[in-house]
Amino acid sequence: VLDGSVASNGTPTIVGMYASQAWRASPRVYGDGECFLFRLSPDAECWTWHPIPMTADAGDTFSENNETALLEQFMVGTRTYISMGGNPE
Repeated sequence: VLDGSVASNGTPTIVGMYASQAWRASPRVYGDGECFLFRLSPDAECWTWHPIPMTADAGDTFSENNETALLEQFMVGTRTYISMGGNPE
């Protein structure tokens, strides 16, 4: 997926993302660490996933695991939008 838009300062910007799985509407986060975001212009840059270290007291319930996945957010899709990201970088 590529998007060409203009930044607030008038600079043409080209950004994109690589999805490791087909997009689908789902209430859960999906995808994996092969997903990444990138900017081609200006100043080409790529943002890849870096796992958040799990602590010894990390929960093991679905809700807690899904919350962690949302923080790392690989791919999210609904009928009205798609979203991809990872970590706070």
